[in-house]
Amino acid sequence: MKTTSQRIRQRRKTAQRAAAQRPPERITPFRMLRKVVVIGLDEVGLDLAFHFALSGIDVVGIDPSSTKVRAIQTGGFGADKFPKERFTASDDFNAVGQAETVVLCVPVVTTAGQPNGSALLDAAERLASHLLRGSLLVVETISEKDPICTELRSVLERVSGLKDNRDFTLSFAPLSDELSDPAARAAAIALLHKLKSSGPVFEPQVDSTNRAPFQTAELPRVVPRRRMDRDLADALVNTALICDIIVIVYGLLCGFWLRFETGIREIGIPSDVSLKEYAVYIVFGVGSLVLALVYHKVYDSRGLLRIRQVNARLLRAGAAWLVIFVSLPLLFEFQPPISRLFALIAAVTTIGGLIMWRSCFHMYLRKASVRAKLQQRVLFVGWNDEASRLAHTFSADRYSAYVVIGYVQIPTLAREKIDERLARCLGNGMEDVEAILHREGVDTVILADCEIPQRDILCLAGICEQELVAFKIIPSYFRVFVSGLHLETMSATPVLGLSPSMLDRFHNVLLKRLFDIVGAAAGLVLSAPVIVACGLMVYWESPGPILHRQRRQGRNGTDFWMYKIRSMRIDAESEGCVGWTTKNDSRRLKTGIFMRRWNLDELPQFWNVLRGEMSLVGPRPERPEFVATFKQDIPHYQLRHNIKPGMTGWAQVKGLRGDTDLFERIHCDLFYLENWSFLLDLQILTMTLLRNTNAC
Repeated sequence: MKTTSQRIRQRRKTAQRAAAQRPPERITPFRMLRKVVVIGLDEVGLDLAFHFALSGIDVVGIDPSSTKVRAIQTGGFGADKFPKERFTASDDFNAVGQAETVVLCVPVVTTAGQPNGSALLDAAERLASHLLRGSLLVVETISEKDPICTELRSVLERVSGLKDNRDFTLSFAPLSDELSDPAARAAAIALLHKLKSSGPVFEPQVDSTNRAPFQTAELPRVVPRRRMDRDLADALVNTALICDIIVIVYGLLCGFWLRFETGIREIGIPSDVSLKEYAVYIVFGVGSLVLALVYHKVYDSRGLLRIRQVNARLLRAGAAWLVIFVSLPLLFEFQPPISRLFALIAAVTTIGGLIMWRSCFHMYLRKASVRAKLQQRVLFVGWNDEASRLAHTFSADRYSAYVVIGYVQIPTLAREKIDERLARCLGNGMEDVEAILHREGVDTVILADCEIPQRDILCLAGICEQELVAFKIIPSYFRVFVSGLHLETMSATPVLGLSPSMLDRFHNVLLKRLFDIVGAAAGLVLSAPVIVACGLMVYWESPGPILHRQRRQGRNGTDFWMYKIRSMRIDAESEGCVGWTTKNDSRRLKTGIFMRRWNLDELPQFWNVLRGEMSLVGPRPERPEFVATFKQDIPHYQLRHNIKPGMTGWAQVKGLRGDTDLFERIHCDLFYLENWSFLLDLQILTMTLLRNTNAC
């Protein structure tokens, strides 16, 4: 039985033989051109844009003059005749990065009898920073023999960091007027795009009777797009490591000078220490900090453009290093004893120096020419909502480490309309993937459709392995806690599943419980006078019980009694109706309005925390009557019952209290579960004291 890859190769050979036997087909130039950017909305540019739009191509017209753009947007300059769904006018050159074909129509004007191409060069410089690798750039207002061509090419290559005839294709208008008709020029540009995109499949014959539509001796050779420049990435990582070591050495030396060579030396126990005696600490500090940075993956070549992530890792590594730098010399009793003030000052100077130098380094990485070489080119196989969200995330971040080049349509999926600004269709079936990998220079393939047969998935993974392309799968079966996915083995069989959450780990549970006990005890002591005062005001306004208890559902679905200071009339639920408090609820006491405004009615819940039924921070507990309905109607609702409910939570500090959107509240609760940390708890408690949005 033939494997899938063998069947694909056999189908290709059959198709090639059939193509060789049938007569050549007429080229349809507009079929492959989906989007074009026309820069310069004068007469030439508008005529070309009009014919492109009439041919069913999406056109973005860009002009440096915002006044002209506004006039065109209101129908001026004949723009009212354009198909509105196909044409957009703008003065933003960022749109150049959304199309593979760019037509430059800015004219060269004559000043005092001399040609002046400054406007053309300015437009070229602005578009070059957004030029895609593999793009086709056609200059319509000059021919290849024009003296300004050399300077124009130099500007494009300098600003973009790309090379003509290697990374992009630069073409010019014909010498004569035989193709001056805008419709013919539009067709010629579309034809060149088709020939460039389809690769060097054939060599057209050019003779005196059939002149090529562009001023070149032959059609430009198609060069496959380059992948992420891994040699450059490795060189940048090595450079960063060397510079980090230099900065660390100078930071430690600066810390030594500040501690022992300035007025600070008199703070604490005066000491006369030489640099030679502290040399061991300098060496130990450099080595341990570099190891900490390596351990926290600061030197990952694939993460050079993930600047926020790198900075976060650097700060975590610095915090861990400070603990090691102080504790190990004290533990092993190094001589002379290390000064803890020196360690603190050295940590500030060293980490501060690293952040400052890394900021300059990151500014260099964000240059368009460097960023284009470091971005990983992503191809989606299949398409779904998760793929759309991921592609939108990539496109929304100007400095993203990934750039989406397109997707491959899979027959199992319904042909839904996909926003081509996110991704364009590059093929229709698994058999097209291998050719696309070569033609588009793909670094990463992401499988978004897990419904295709397993043999096809294995074939796709095999092709990626052969071509040294990273292969990833969007886990559509796991809609929540995706960051907790991990591969484990069960009886020597690999199984993909959800790893335990942070609050399933014993040390985190112990830390949270100790914090709850200390916080609840302190809270009860400090709030006791407030509870007494509020209780007296409630009793004076509405004689009866001061405390009110409600049955709520806690961890693992266990019910418990939650205590509050009564803020409503005694007969608030006398009719048996269970519901939320709404804004301007008539059942509230005047004292209750004040207490709810400042969350004072929740103070008795410190007792629930001490008893272990609640935590200081966590999802707010709901009444069992509500839970029975919510768990049927709201996806993943019950996951919030995997931990103890809290007096306050992430949803509450976001203003989602009382009668608000339940889906948003659950989303916040799940975010808390997946991203829990002790610092997050402290942040929520602080925000609770400062915010009381939607309190009622």
